[in-house]
Order: sequence, then C-alpha cells, then structure tokens
Amino acid sequence: MLDEKSLNLAGSFSIAAAVLSIPLVMVQVISESPEGQSAVFLILQSIFNAAYVAISVYVLIIFKRLLNQKANFYDVDRYIEFIIWVNIASAALHIITLPFKEAQETMGTVFLILLVLIGIIMVLFGLKLLKCADDLYGYLKTYSYLTIASGIMIAIFILALFGIIISLISDVILALIFFKSAKLYKEQGSLSPG
Repeated sequence: MLDEKSLNLAGSFSIAAAVLSIPLVMVQVISESPEGQSAVFLILQSIFNAAYVAISVYVLIIFKRLLNQKANFYDVDRYIEFIIWVNIASAALHIITLPFKEAQETMGTVFLILLVLIGIIMVLFGLKLLKCADDLYGYLKTYSYLTIASGIMIAIFILALFGIIISLISDVILALIFFKSAKLYKEQGSLSPG
C-alpha cells in the first residue's frame, strides 16, 4: 500500500533520475573515447549506470502501484515490468562484461538491440497509458506523449540523445505526479479524490 512517505521518496527519486541522466550521458560519450577506456572510468560508468537503474526501478514500481491504487488501472503493468527487467539485464550485462574488452565490443550489438527494444516498449507503454481514465492531476497526456516521443527517439538510436533529454523532462513530470499524490494522501489519508 502506498503512503505519503513512499510517494514523496518516488518523487525525489524521479528528480534524482533526471539529474543523474545528464552525467550518465556524458560518461557514456566519454567512454567511447580512448581516455574513457581506463579501468577507473569504466568502473565510474558502471556505478552511475547501477545507481540510475536502481532509482528507475523504484520509481517504476511505485508508479505501477500508483496507477493500480489511484486509477484502478492495470493495463500497463506488463510494460512497466518489462522496462524494469530490461534495465536490470542491461546494467548487469554491462557490469559483468566490464573486465572483458572483447566481450564489451560484442555486447555493443546486444545493448543496441536492448535499446531499440526498450524504445519500442516505451512507445507501447505511452500509448496504452493514454487510456487511463484518471488524468493524474492533469499530467497524464503530457507524461504519455513525452514517453512516446522519448521511446521513438531511443528506438531510432541515432536520436537517442534527444530521447534521453525528453525522458529527463518526463522524469520531472512523474515527480510532480508523485508529489501531488503524496499531498492528496496527506490531506485525505487515501489516493481517492475527496
């Protein structure tokens, strides 16, 4: 059962995910250069990646619960679970292959496939989310359209950087949804409107 504390924490983590995505992209870009191939830098990249995935998993789990409890909406559960598992698998593969340069090169193709797959799932998730009867404090359409746009850009891969920027904005929108839900819960003791 969700409560004010878990909703506020999810809101804070959504903001943290938005902020963390900026250095994560910078670290990813630098890792493609010769300077970015040092062991220290690769470990730093793994730490950023693991932190981002851990935060994202928590946020997605709470968002799924929020949709279930506040809106009685279960149509996107599978998509959220899939996004969680792909993120975990991607982070785990990155960390496991860290000491093996040859494996990292081979895994580049696997990561590209995972990126396209997650982009497609984000589009489907956003489209399905638009069918939610609860407007999530007026943010449902904005969040859904941003998720769709981000998914398209990530799936195209060449536009992935723009997709990450749009995802950063959707993280902030999601934080607003969590903070408004926490406020509603504090005022009424439930997520149901007065």
